[in-house]
Amino acid sequence: MERLFISDEGGSPQELMPGQGLGMQSGWSPDGRSIIFSLENLGFSAHPAIHALDVGSHRIPTLPDGEALFCPRTSPNGRFLSVADQRFTKAGTV
Repeated sequence: MERLFISDEGGSPQELMPGQGLGMQSGWSPDGRSIIFSLENLGFSAHPAIHALDVGSHRIPTLPDGEALFCPRTSPNGRFLSVADQRFTKAGTV
């Protein structure tokens, strides 16, 4: 599945990231600078992990301790993420 974003001022859609990986679940950070997402197989892991796409630079770091976590939801103030953990049956926060 291809994920694109477009400026509210118009223009051409831009691809969020190369067409690699499965199961992208995404949401904007409250400040609008990043898209937080979980993705399986970004080229270095068979487990889902949480990443943050910096919209300005297009860098995609994996969040610290983000491996095996998925379904990220950002708190309204942007300080916390609610996540599901593949290793356990309960939800957690990082």
